[in-house]
Amino acid sequence: MGVLASTEKREVVDTSWDVSELMFFDDEAGQKIYQDHPIHQDFIKNCSHLWEKVVVYDAIDV
Repeated sequence: MGVLASTEKREVVDTSWDVSELMFFDDEAGQKIYQDHPIHQDFIKNCSHLWEKVVVYDAIDV
C-alpha cells in the first residue's frame, strides 16, 4: 500500500490518485483466484461507494 509522495511536481508524474496497492502473483491462475475470491468480491460490493475510479495496470516481467 502507498500514498502519494510529496516529491517535486513534474509533468510526467501522475498525482491524480490517493492510494495505491502493488500486488504480485505467481501466475495468471493465482491472479484469477484473487479476483474471484469471495472476500475480494465482498470488498468490492461493500466498499465501492468509497472510490470514484479504480485503475489497474497488469504487467509481467520482461
